Amino acid sequence: MAFPLPATKTNCDASTDDPKQALLVDLAQLVDKFNQLLGAAAAAGPLAGSGITDAAPLNSPTFTGTVLVPNASVSGGAINLGQANALYQPVGSYQAALGYTPVQQGTGIGQSAANTVKIGWSAGSRIKATIDVTDMGNIVTDAYAFAIGQTYQDVTASRVAGTTYTNSTGKAIWVMIMISIPAGTTGTVTVDGVVRWNQFAQAAATNATATFMVVSGGTYSLSAGSVQANGWHELRT
Repeated sequence: MAFPLPATKTNCDASTDDPKQALLVDLAQLVDKFNQLLGAAAAAGPLAGSGITDAAPLNSPTFTGTVLVPNASVSGGAINLGQANALYQPVGSYQAALGYTPVQQGTGIGQSAANTVKIGWSAGSRIKATIDVTDMGNIVTDAYAFAIGQTYQDVTASRVAGTTYTNSTGKAIWVMIMISIPAGTTGTVTVDGVVRWNQFAQAAATNATATFMVVSGGTYSLSAGSVQANGWHELRT
C-alpha cells in the first residue's frame, strides 16, 4: 500500500473575517489532520487494521513474540524441537502409525523404479496386476497353483468306464488310469470332448496306463464297453 505525499496548506492559513478566508483556515486544519493520519498509518505499517498484532516489519531489527529454542527432546518415538504442536517424526515411526508394513516398489534387484505397479482384486475373484497401463493378468497363488496343496488319491472305487466326470476342484488335476483292454478292442480317454489317448489291443488283451491333465472345470472319461479300469488315481485336492 503506497501512501500519498503529504498535503500542503500554503497561503491557506490567513486569519480574517472574510468568509472565504475563514473557509481556507478550516481547510488548513483538515490538511493538518490528514497529514497526522498519514503519519500514523505509515508508522503502523501495511498490516494496520488487519487484526495481526504479533508480526514485525521485514526491515525491523526487533521481533515480537517468544523465541523457542529447540531442545531436541525425544518422547514416544517423536522428536520435539521445542515448537508447540510441531512434532517431527523419525522414519521408523511412520510405519507404526500406519498399523501395517508397507511394500516397497521398484527397488529390488533388476527392478525399475520408473514403472508403477498396481495390484488389486478382480471381478472374477482373482488377484490381478497392472504395470503402468499394461494388464499382466492374474497372479497365480497357492490356491490356484498346480501340485501345491494337492495329493495323489486312489479314486478307483468311485470311477467307472463310460461315465463323464468334471474337475470341480478349482485347480488342474493329473489323472492316471491303469486300463485292461480286451483283444480286438480300443481303449480311449476323452478330455473336454476330444480323444486325448487311445490304444488298440490286437491279438491279445493288453494292460496299459493312460496319464493326462484336466484343467479346472474340464471333463474327462474312459471309453465304455469291455474296457476296465483296474486302478484310477488323481493328483487333486
